[in-house]
Amino acid sequence: MALVAFCLLATSGLIAMELYATFRPAKARAGLGALRDWTESHQDQVIVTLSLLVGVWLVAKSIYQLV
Repeated sequence: MALVAFCLLATSGLIAMELYATFRPAKARAGLGALRDWTESHQDQVIVTLSLLVGVWLVAKSIYQLV
């Protein structure tokens, strides 16, 4: 179920961006370009933050199972 939900979410996101770019190309170029720039400039910080959150969650889950 999780895989199906992920595939549907990812596909719908791509379809929404394609439709946005089709019907409003100038506005989409500016908005999606800004999103791409932000993603490229913050990629390392997002990876570290997500890794830290997953690590803390796994430690907390392990402690809970030990107790």
